[in-house]
This record gives sequence, C-alpha cells and structure tokens, in this order.
Amino acid sequence: MKTSAHHELTLIARNTLLSLSFLFSATALAEEVAAEKPAEVIVEKPTETTPTAPGQKRIFASIGLSDMSDTSVPGQEISQRDIPIAFSLETESYVFEVSIPYITRTAPSGKVAKSHHHESKKKEVTTVATPILTTSGLGDITSSLSYKLMDEKDSFLSVSAKGEVKLATADVAVGLGTGVNDYFGELDVSKSFGDFSLSAGLGYAILGSPGEIEINDQKKSIYFNNIFFGSLGTEYQFGDNFNVGMELAAGQAAETGGSEQRDVSVSMSYHFTENQSVDFHAVRSLTPGIISHTYGASFSTAL
Repeated sequence: MKTSAHHELTLIARNTLLSLSFLFSATALAEEVAAEKPAEVIVEKPTETTPTAPGQKRIFASIGLSDMSDTSVPGQEISQRDIPIAFSLETESYVFEVSIPYITRTAPSGKVAKSHHHESKKKEVTTVATPILTTSGLGDITSSLSYKLMDEKDSFLSVSAKGEVKLATADVAVGLGTGVNDYFGELDVSKSFGDFSLSAGLGYAILGSPGEIEINDQKKSIYFNNIFFGSLGTEYQFGDNFNVGMELAAGQAAETGGSEQRDVSVSMSYHFTENQSVDFHAVRSLTPGIISHTYGASFSTAL
C-alpha cells in the first residue's frame, strides 16, 4: 500500500512539474510575441504632398477672339477681327506676358489697323470715296512686364508698375500695323472693400511715327504724339469663381488735330478651376464723332 501511494504521489508531482514548465514556456512565448507586436502594428502614414507653394512660377497660355466695328463714316465702315495668342509667366511679385495677334480687317485703303492708344480720329478732307479692302496677317506683337510694388496684405493699397513694348512686326504696307515700335509705362493702384474693389491707373505712351509711307499704294503722312492716358475701374467678386468689372479710360489725342480718346468697357471673368478661366469684354467709344464697338472673349489655361 505504501509503495502504491508513493508511486501515485510521484506521478502527481511529475505531472505538476510538467504543467508548470509548459505554463512558464507559454507565458514566455506570449511575452516575446507581445514585445514584437508593436513594431508590426505601428506604421507611419506617408507624408502627403503639399499644393503648389505660394510664389512659385506658373505659366499660362490663352487664346482670344475680338471683333471691332467702326461706323463713324457712312460708306467707309471699318471692321477688324483679332485672334491673339498669349503666354504669361506669373509669380506673386510679377507677371511677364507676350501677345501675338492675327488680324483680319476690312477698311478703307490707306488706313492703319486699330491698336491700343492709336484710336485718335483725325478729320480728312476727301472728295472721292476710298476703296474698301480686306487684309489679314500677323499684327504687332506686344510684350509687357507688371511688377507689384506694394501689396494690400501688408499696406493700405496695392500698387504695381507696368512696362510694355509694341513691336513693329505687322506689315505696314497693307495697314496691319504702324511699322514702328511703341513704348508704354503705367502705374496702377487698387483697394479692396470686401468683395468690392476700386482701381486707377496713369500712364505715358511713346508712340513711334511711321512718317511718309505708302499704305495699299496710297501715300500717307502719319505722325503720332506721345500721350498721357489713364483709367478708373471697379470690380465686384461673386463668390470664388465669378467677377464683373467696369472701366472708364481716357487719353490725349494721338494725332495733331485728332480727337481725344474716351472709352467705357465692361468685363466678366469665370474660373472653372484654379488653372482654367474664361473672360468676356465689351468696349464702346465715348469720343464725339466716333461710333465704335468691340466685343471679345478669351480662354486661359495653365501649362
């Protein structure tokens, strides 16, 4: 009996030791797995890329269509269609732009194509109606640089200076351009009042004079004056994508004996995205004796 009881106690002790050994091994294994677990669970998310940083250079391209009609002289009406292709380099501080127009115009023989700051109408004494001709081709290329001198974010007003050059790239012999370079300088200021803003500009134009030339085989004497010009404008922002504006522009007579320039224009702009927009404009001459209207649109996109 003693031997049997002793044998049972030995079996119980051995089984207990085996159970404790298994328990300690399982506990150690669980601790080891738990120690390795965080390295598998904690995974850092990749850093998201940020949008284009402010101040970065951006390139835009645009194409437009503009139609002008001048019915000041019955029987000697003028119509002109411009298709400008423009490229601009833009930053927070400056905008550099080049515009290349293609012109189709129907006008009396001997007339020069309409260009900004050449709107002066000079009375001419003629006894015979001038033949009406239609010509087309490359217009005068313009290049401009606008630089922001003051920002409304940091001061009371926004102030920018602009310089522009009109190059004599058009064929003056058929009246598509003046055949000489022009130079412009302008200072613009603007102030915002919430969604409403006001702007004003004052500039000076050095206009090249073609002199004694032949346009459509007609001898012409064309001399332009250097002039001052200016503008007053207002704009209202409807939400983030749409805005409308109006501007009154004036300038001295570009030709001796000509009339001073007066224009009123309205514009609308809609931004589909941050990179694409469409613009519309309409211009009417307020100069006495000139009946002229211009309508146009353009589309711009980032490259």
